[in-house]
Amino acid sequence: MPVEPLVIRGEVLARPDPEPAAESEFAEVHRLLLCPACRSGNPETRQYCQPCGGLLRPVPEPPEPTRWQRLREQHLERPDVWHFDRRWLTVLIALPLCFAVGTAAVRAVNAGEEALPWVKDRFAGQSSVAADSVEASSEAKGFDAKLAADGVDNRAWAPAGQPADAVGHAWTATFQHPFRLTTLSLISGVSPKPKEYLQTGRPTKVTVTATTTQGRTVRKSLTLFDQPGPQRFALGIDGVVSVEIRIDAVRSGLKPKAPIALAEVQFFTRRTT
Repeated sequence: MPVEPLVIRGEVLARPDPEPAAESEFAEVHRLLLCPACRSGNPETRQYCQPCGGLLRPVPEPPEPTRWQRLREQHLERPDVWHFDRRWLTVLIALPLCFAVGTAAVRAVNAGEEALPWVKDRFAGQSSVAADSVEASSEAKGFDAKLAADGVDNRAWAPAGQPADAVGHAWTATFQHPFRLTTLSLISGVSPKPKEYLQTGRPTKVTVTATTTQGRTVRKSLTLFDQPGPQRFALGIDGVVSVEIRIDAVRSGLKPKAPIALAEVQFFTRRTT
């Protein structure tokens, strides 16, 4: 009687006394695998049991996780619910960022809208605007207020009194039709000729107050160079109906008692045609 091969689950033992077996497919096989399901012997080269189709070398069960592994799974690894919470956290972080970006974009748009008229003022042609009426807080003899708006730079307005008393006096122009005051041109002194210019006093600093149709006032402090000729200042004020020029600082001329003179004030707006 032939001796049965020694087999165990997942292992193969050599036959102690191999003998010629009966005619079968296991005739030349001396090492067998025992199927864990049906307990049938199979050549060790097979992966599945021939009678039942079961896996001859089953995957071993994973070992029981240690305490450290359980703590790691609970607290360090990210389950599905953590990903869901993380998305909400991303949204909460992104909302202030989106708000800040939106605010910056609105400010940029507003700045662009405010800058656009200035760009038009810079590249569009300029037209002069004549005042409908002028007046002054005081007038020295021969230096009427209207002389600062007559288009001639060798006649000027000057306040009455001593040169030091000129500080605080103002010259005002009014307009029947509101306009955009793009540029203000001031000519100080009594003449464009340097020799005559130095003879009389002249303002060195003035405050320009423009009043608009809505009753809004815009003030600009301007510093004048001590030189003859026009000095232009970009203002860019819409709806102007009156402009006041107040003397804040003066420089005396070579003639100590010569008045503080403002030869010409000119107003310009953007040319529309």
